[in-house]
Amino acid sequence: MKSIRTPIVCAVNGVAAGAGANIALNCDIVVATESAKFIQSFSQVGLIPDCNGTWILPKLIGLARAKAITMLAEPVTATQACEWGMIYASYADETYFDDVKNLVNKIANRPTLAMSNIKEMMDLSYQSTYDQQLDNERDVQRLMGLTHDFKEGVDAFKEKRKPEFKGK
Repeated sequence: MKSIRTPIVCAVNGVAAGAGANIALNCDIVVATESAKFIQSFSQVGLIPDCNGTWILPKLIGLARAKAITMLAEPVTATQACEWGMIYASYADETYFDDVKNLVNKIANRPTLAMSNIKEMMDLSYQSTYDQQLDNERDVQRLMGLTHDFKEGVDAFKEKRKPEFKGK
């Protein structure tokens, strides 16, 4: 999933348990219905989290919470998950499908090169030092400033119109 350059949106409607929860949490943007729950059920059957759960959870919610929810196998509500930084947003059950559709459409209309580079740079930050990441940003930003989409974005802003990105 990390090697896919396109942003991955996960929409959870119900219970995301075990590997399903961890696959969801490894997506770029995770949203859920207010009634959704996330549960690390592994300890109930004598296992540890898989599907990158031991890597992603501490980074999203901190080590103390990650250990507690995996050892206790207690469900985390969508509201809690949002407050803890585990997911991006929780939507009312009644408006969920429209809210997800609007979110996905918003992403789909963004410049694809910028979106893929944002994803890559954010992921790269986990293995870079502060100075390395500044260098990485400088190098990618230099290339992004030469794209058609950057020029189009600036022109559209100046002309007070919606940009027409081409992925170039």
